[in-house]
Amino acid sequence: MIHIIDDIFPKHLLEHFGTTINRSMEPFVSGYASKEGEGYFEWEEQHPHKAMCRTILDRASHYENIPSDVDGYEYWTHINTRPNDTHQDKDEVAYLKHGISRFPLFSTVFYLEIKDLYGGELVFEDGVEVIPKANRLVVFKKGLEHRVRSFSGHRVSIAVNPWSTKLYK
Repeated sequence: MIHIIDDIFPKHLLEHFGTTINRSMEPFVSGYASKEGEGYFEWEEQHPHKAMCRTILDRASHYENIPSDVDGYEYWTHINTRPNDTHQDKDEVAYLKHGISRFPLFSTVFYLEIKDLYGGELVFEDGVEVIPKANRLVVFKKGLEHRVRSFSGHRVSIAVNPWSTKLYK
């Protein structure tokens, strides 16, 4: 299943998040090569973007179940993500070091900023394409393969994925 929810946050919060997120464009791999202030967080752990992450997950929970014993979530910003090969959101360390495919409970992509964008659609293995739009949340089932189509312009997305277990380190 793929769910698209628009207008998650009021404008003033979008502007606030836009001034406080990590704008590093350095390559990273979830849990393997982290970005400062991002990565895996236990459910009640404090961090500067906890309210944003938890609001995204709360809205997503209307479509996908978050069990009461959820362990935590990973959070990443993607600034002008380069178009990529089809992939799955997974525990990258478990996969790269141990050959184990472990997936979050479900995946989300939240579009914080979109400016002068041509292309950049989120394309899923089943052929569904989602057009990036500021303040849009995309929620999809675990293990669903997806990629970003080539684009020009400015595109900031945020991934927040809940986990029932801790990620490998």
